Amino acid sequence: MPSPDQRLPWILFLRAGALGDFILSLPLLRALAATRRPVCLVTRGAYAALLPPDCRVERTLDVDGPAARGLFTATAPLAADAASRTSPPPMTGAHLYAFMRPDEELAAHWRRLDVADVTWLDPRPRQPPHAAARFLMDAGLPVPDQLLTTPLWPPSPRGTDLWIHAGSGSPAKNAPPAVFAEFAEHWLAGRRGAGIVLSFGEADQGIVRPTCNAFERRGLTFCLVDRPPLASLKRLLLERATHYAGNDSGVSHLAAALGIPATVWFRATDPAVWRPLGNCDLRR
Repeated sequence: MPSPDQRLPWILFLRAGALGDFILSLPLLRALAATRRPVCLVTRGAYAALLPPDCRVERTLDVDGPAARGLFTATAPLAADAASRTSPPPMTGAHLYAFMRPDEELAAHWRRLDVADVTWLDPRPRQPPHAAARFLMDAGLPVPDQLLTTPLWPPSPRGTDLWIHAGSGSPAKNAPPAVFAEFAEHWLAGRRGAGIVLSFGEADQGIVRPTCNAFERRGLTFCLVDRPPLASLKRLLLERATHYAGNDSGVSHLAAALGIPATVWFRATDPAVWRPLGNCDLRR
C-alpha cells in the first residue's frame, strides 16, 4: 500500500497559543484528519500528549524546535523529508491552516515552498459564534450540532475528588479564592470519601498561598498539585477528579474536554466565545 506521502498532499496545521486555545482548535483538527489526507501538526511540544484518539496525525513538530524553523523563515532551510516523522513533510500541494493574522511575507515564503493553499484562522476571535465553531466555519466545514456540549475524549473511569484550579493566565479572569473554598465546602457536604485537589501552574504562583489560606480557614484539607507536566496533569485529572471547578483557563478546557463535569467562572471573557467544550456549569 502506498504511504500517505504518495497518496495525497499534506495538511499542515499550525497552532501554537495557550492551552485552552489549542484545545478549542481540536474539533477542526479532528475534521481535517477525517478527510484521510496526511496531517502534520505544528504546535507547542507539550501539546502533542493531549491529542484525542480520533485526532490522528502522521507527524507532530514542535513549533519552537529546529525542524519547524524553515516553515517561518527563508534563512533556515526547510529539511522536508518524505519518510522521517521528525521532519516537515513534503510541501508540494500542501494545504496549510495557520492560526495567525494574515501575513503576506509569510504567505510568499510558503508559496516558494510550493504550498498550494493557505487558510488563515483568527487565533483569538472576539465575537460569537463560539471559537471552536468559528474555526470550523472559516475552514468551510460543517459545525456538529452538539459541538459545545460533547467532550473531545471518550468517557473514562473517574476518581472521587473535587479538583480545583483557582488560577488562569490572567489575574482578571480569577474568581477570589474564597469563592472556590465556599464552593468546595458545599460540594463536599454529604459526599463520603471525597477529597479536594488544588492545582496550580507556572502563572499561578502568586495565588498559591492565598488559596491555601482560604481553604484552611474553612477547615478544608486538600492535596496540592503544583506545576505538573501536561501529560501528568491529564492523567491525574482522569484518575482523581469526579468534578472540576476553575476559572476560564487552559486547565478548565482540558478537564471539560476529558468529560469531567465542570463548574467554570467567567470574569473577564465571554463564555459565548470561550466556554469549554463538554459538560459545563457556567458562572459569572
